[in-house]
Amino acid sequence: MDHDMKYVHLGRSGLRVSPLCLGTMNFGPQTSEDDSHAIMDRAHEVGINFFDTANVYGWRKGEGWTEQILGRWFAQGEGRRERTVLATKLYGSMSDWPNDTFLSARNIRLACDASLKRLQTDYIDLYQMHHVDRDTPWDEIWQAMETLVAQGKILYVGSSNFAGWHIAKAQEQARARLAHEALDDTLIAGLIAANQLQRERLSQHDMRRAIHDAHAAFADALLNAIAPVDDRAYQRVLRRNRAELLRPRSIRRTKRDGVLVATAALGALTHKRS
Repeated sequence: MDHDMKYVHLGRSGLRVSPLCLGTMNFGPQTSEDDSHAIMDRAHEVGINFFDTANVYGWRKGEGWTEQILGRWFAQGEGRRERTVLATKLYGSMSDWPNDTFLSARNIRLACDASLKRLQTDYIDLYQMHHVDRDTPWDEIWQAMETLVAQGKILYVGSSNFAGWHIAKAQEQARARLAHEALDDTLIAGLIAANQLQRERLSQHDMRRAIHDAHAAFADALLNAIAPVDDRAYQRVLRRNRAELLRPRSIRRTKRDGVLVATAALGALTHKRS
């Protein structure tokens, strides 16, 4: 490389991008394809590796004109795609039919496949929600995005034109999904261990030590499973430890496996049992 570009991390990810991102919104309507290709070649020459586009750019409904221009540039080879951190977006209407717009699971899946075809690539580095969809539940959106990541079609998910509170809400729901999955796994493990403890009838001292060695979600499952209603000694241990386990706290990371465990999810779970 014969340039002095200083790269930075994309958010908190390990991916490194140029501080300047090449926007392509005018490729097609205002800038010819030849000129667009020359601009992208020059961007690489000076070290700009971050390109941004969207499925609606080009402003010919359903065509994805700008994405096609990028795709034909990538198809020229010589490392063009490999050197590019590619961001594109979905949300805008791509037809007159009602489901070819916004952020439904259906549109996320089909819009991604269509963008991949136009861009002549098999993955998108950063797939962005172009606007907020107030009518689609976040669980549906995140599940669809997680599926695309699992399929290898996208690497990262981002947003565009979101207010701060929209980003906060999206993050909150994403963390809740992680916590819910972590709780499901740890509760199953907790019940298995609890059955073993109940069979062995450990002393209160040994039980407390086992509880303190486990993280909060596991310990809550442990306490509820091994404390028989008619056993007063075990019930006293349950009451003493429950207050500590359910004390409000921010999301914390377990030392053992790094899984995020959300107190909100744990609280909701125990509230149902109360």
